[in-house]
Amino acid sequence: MRIVDTSIGFQSVFIDGQFNLDKWEIYIDKWVPGAKELCLNDMKECIDSGYSWNENYLPILNAVYANNEKRKESVRMFHIVS
Repeated sequence: MRIVDTSIGFQSVFIDGQFNLDKWEIYIDKWVPGAKELCLNDMKECIDSGYSWNENYLPILNAVYANNEKRKESVRMFHIVS
């Protein structure tokens, strides 16, 4: 098993505090080739079943950027666990 810390540069997927899917696609391809398709297919299935990008996904992703302390704590915990 290979564990990859993708937190390095994660803020680059945000423009003015807003998550940008196009930038994320470039970012995730750099760190985990093939993950983009898996994640996007999973998201499409959820959206097709009634979830909303703007109501269910985007607010959570934007909250990651907005809450710097929680983001740092999550990265710190990842390092402890891995």
